[in-house]
Amino acid sequence: MLLNKISRNIPFLKRVALFVFVGFLALLMIKVKVDHILLWDMIFLGQDAAANPDADYYLKLARDVVEQQFSFKSITQTNLLSIMIALISKSTQVKDLIWAGNLLTPICCALTFLALGLFFSVKSNFSPWAWLVAFLSLLTSYLCLRMGPGYIDTDLLNVFFVYLISALIYFLANVDDLKNKYFLAALIGTLNFLFIRWYPGHEGFTILFVIAIIASQWCAREKSKHIFGFVSLFILLSALASISFFSSAAGLVSTYITEQSGASMIAKSGIKVGELQVSEFTKWPLILFEWKYHWAYGLILIILSLIGNSFWLLSDIKKLCAYFIPFIFIPMSFFVGDRFYIFVIPIFWFGLFYSIKVCVTKIKVNTHVAAFIAILFISAVFSSHYSPRCFFVFEKTCHAKVTLFRFPTPDVTNAAKFANDDLIQENNTLLAWWDYGHYLALHTKFNLVFNSGNQFGETTRNFIDAVLLDDEVVAHQKLKDLNQYSYNTANKELKTNKIYILVNRDFIYKIPSFYEASSNEKITMHKKEKAINLLACQKKSADEMWCNKELINYRNGTVNQSSGIFKIIYLDHQGKFLNEKVLNKNGTSTLVHLSLGKDGKDITQNNIMIPKWMSETILMKLYLGQFNPKLFKLVSNHFPDARIYELNL
Repeated sequence: MLLNKISRNIPFLKRVALFVFVGFLALLMIKVKVDHILLWDMIFLGQDAAANPDADYYLKLARDVVEQQFSFKSITQTNLLSIMIALISKSTQVKDLIWAGNLLTPICCALTFLALGLFFSVKSNFSPWAWLVAFLSLLTSYLCLRMGPGYIDTDLLNVFFVYLISALIYFLANVDDLKNKYFLAALIGTLNFLFIRWYPGHEGFTILFVIAIIASQWCAREKSKHIFGFVSLFILLSALASISFFSSAAGLVSTYITEQSGASMIAKSGIKVGELQVSEFTKWPLILFEWKYHWAYGLILIILSLIGNSFWLLSDIKKLCAYFIPFIFIPMSFFVGDRFYIFVIPIFWFGLFYSIKVCVTKIKVNTHVAAFIAILFISAVFSSHYSPRCFFVFEKTCHAKVTLFRFPTPDVTNAAKFANDDLIQENNTLLAWWDYGHYLALHTKFNLVFNSGNQFGETTRNFIDAVLLDDEVVAHQKLKDLNQYSYNTANKELKTNKIYILVNRDFIYKIPSFYEASSNEKITMHKKEKAINLLACQKKSADEMWCNKELINYRNGTVNQSSGIFKIIYLDHQGKFLNEKVLNKNGTSTLVHLSLGKDGKDITQNNIMIPKWMSETILMKLYLGQFNPKLFKLVSNHFPDARIYELNL
């Protein structure tokens, strides 16, 4: 009955046609996403890998729910994403939790498409063009990757909840019947309850939804007592999930925007996380429209889109009040962090469509014809990065829509397998970079100090300081101090825990991104230097070789006839340290020669160059096997991938 009132201006046959059209697009979205899953499985067949660090966090919670046989306590304390993965795993007999999580992506993308279509079409009698724009926007690479296979995260439905709740708030402002209004208020409250359970820790959205309800109802000239009733019902249902509305909002502001000192917690930490960096304006067209041509022309599209969205919002003050929430993410995407683009990409696609439509209408063209011309323009922009054949035949040109990034890297997965086979894990601690925390928590039983939930804290900075020290004794003590799991009881005797540290290639290569997080000025000054430079060399003479277009003399340590190499380190093919030789005391780099050692054969093969200061750090010494046996014991050697050391206590 409520839908009949909302769509009363749409003839019956048009309703049927619209229903068929929208259903077709939803099924097509599911089909495309299933193709993405099949491609992901072809690439990573049999590999225990996801596409982001947080995936293993949700998979571990899903495993816990299954192991606890869906007890009431486990369900009430677990987010909806993990519960859904657990249900799919149990109902489909899919033992691989990653596969169960991937099966969610087609359904979640179809639901997000429906929410976007409703959001954009509600004021225009559910125009099919708005639904088509919503469909195309979801196939932009940035959204495809973050809502695709391997990327098991709350982003799968975050966009759905924000847009659907905003659309229903606008509905609420346009319905006259009081019973229907209270029904919609209850529905919005229920959706927000599910949103909070889906995305724990972000209850602050509730405050924005309350503002939208009050503002849109005030613009609709609703009585104050009814506005109070709608808001009360909404908050009551939302509070069944959590009441931490204001503390959550304060936490999000301090994390992403500002703390007392004027910088966000993320900015002050110095930790560089890809999705939390801000892309320069020349990259905006590529992210928003996947624009592959000159960025200046892409900025024209962005400006047209902003103009179109302005006209669209200002056409109805109630819409402006109800729909402001998704638009908040526009400045956050540009100036706070790239991760917020998932909320605004559909807005920019629709804004561009609406802008073209208005411009064509102004030259006295029929509204339907203007919309058709606008959709042709949008389709042309879309076709520049996505072949229509991909809707029906999944070919090589479509591969860009599936992430080829795997997490974690093989060096970490291999180290975890070794730890499971050869190390006692219970009540023992493993120190590893925070990136791998959730994966190791899922696949091992170690006590872990770091994960993706505490990467911006003091503990992470202390770890960076410790591994980048050049004093082994001090570094060893600092690493021991990071272990908060001090003792365990075995056979009624108090025994000290064993502490292990994982030193792996992926972490070594990432280190330059974290120099700024150190409190040591000697480290932060090197923030632009690579940790390891791979060398491709060719012999020139008995003592010289060309490496990466530079002439290196490996006898006297000169690079392009200037002092460059401080020393050369020789390792055998298993990474065992053989010896080192100082070449030039004024050098600033260290040459590491792998596998051939001192035998004087082809020294042009298997070389890496590292900064001199880095070669003196405990991290690089452990990686290269130059450790003090009184302080560290090598328990796993898979060089050059990874090594695991036990800290002698």
